[in-house]
Amino acid sequence: MRPFIEKFRAIIITISRSNVVRKVLGAMSAQLLLSLSSFALGLSLARFAEKEEYGIYVVLFSVIGIFKNMQNALVNTPMTVIMQKADQKSSRKIISGTAWLQILVLVPCALLSMIILLSLFAMNNERIIYSRIALLSVAVLFFLSKEFIRSVNFMRLEIRYVFIMDICYAILLFSLVGVFLLAGILTSTTAILALSIGYFASAVIGFTFLKDGFLFRKGNVRWAAKQNWQYGRWAFVGAISSTFQNRAYIFVATAILGLEQIADISAARLLLMPIGVFIASSVKIIIAKGSDLVGRSSTTEFRKFIFFIMGFLMLASLCYLVFLILAYKHIVAILGPKYANIQKLAFLWGGYFLVTAIRMPLEYSLLVLKKFRIVAINDIVAGVSTLVLCFFFTRAFSTYGAVASLLGGESILLTLLLVQFVRTENLMRTPRA
Repeated sequence: MRPFIEKFRAIIITISRSNVVRKVLGAMSAQLLLSLSSFALGLSLARFAEKEEYGIYVVLFSVIGIFKNMQNALVNTPMTVIMQKADQKSSRKIISGTAWLQILVLVPCALLSMIILLSLFAMNNERIIYSRIALLSVAVLFFLSKEFIRSVNFMRLEIRYVFIMDICYAILLFSLVGVFLLAGILTSTTAILALSIGYFASAVIGFTFLKDGFLFRKGNVRWAAKQNWQYGRWAFVGAISSTFQNRAYIFVATAILGLEQIADISAARLLLMPIGVFIASSVKIIIAKGSDLVGRSSTTEFRKFIFFIMGFLMLASLCYLVFLILAYKHIVAILGPKYANIQKLAFLWGGYFLVTAIRMPLEYSLLVLKKFRIVAINDIVAGVSTLVLCFFFTRAFSTYGAVASLLGGESILLTLLLVQFVRTENLMRTPRA
């Protein structure tokens, strides 16, 4: 027994001294702050606001998520991959050009989307709808700025700067939510206002850490557009498909079932948010550290890194699911009596996140290896499958069908990615003639 304990202790010491592990845990801690803040905001709305008001917030917040997918596809992920072998001068050129490219492309898209969203929701209560859409457009623009700066720092593995940005954002958001709760004015509108202020403050703080500056040069923008489109065109197709897979259920379920039912689905998802946090926190470090390892031709280390992330996420997911099963009655009580009957929905979400814990490292490892086209095709298949399943399952099984369709689509995507990952692994292992 003693030799086993000594060996286990040696493993723990080795892991704790590993630079990779420290950066992974640092990145996850930074993401944890962001997700805990969003969790606190969603939980407060679910607990203290009307179901319909919480449902409106879910729909509005999903729009921010859609633009997050677009930005990752067109800007952040291609930029990180391009930077694999860039020198310092090229690095500044890439960052400056991509920053202005984002403004020229995503900002008009954001404004156009707000106009479309406004036309869909402005059937009644126009004054309140206008204020929500106006706030949402501001929130999207500030969010895109913050996430770009975070991606630059992640790309450089400057985790401490990301951590400072996220701490300031979390403190500010927690404070605003507390003030709105005490004043009795926490609604979907004030929630989006709190997010806007938090995004803006975080972006300003992050900008002070950047030493490159964003000088506008047409040549840089044209060059960045050409480079990003080379990889980003397929990532963009994949992002659209991923949006259908992960976000369309909100709009389909809202149209078929109504805002109160979408509130039940989202409240059940809130109970799984801690593990969702852990899974989402791995994305940027997979891209940043993975790109660094691939750029140095460390394929063996890259493989070990991906398997380490996957095993870590799977273990964390299983542990949390066991905890949720054992303490479910106490946890769901936090949401209040309005959500007393969401147990089956919560366990369906548990299955979804368990599959996601395996799928996420596979997908982003393929993106790091520049398999954008293959990932996009797989995303299209999974996205269309999820949308079709969602339409029929939601009509047949109500809220359970909506979540089950997501689980089905995620399982299809995992299977497709696993096959491709094995093929890519075999190619990486095959010695070149």
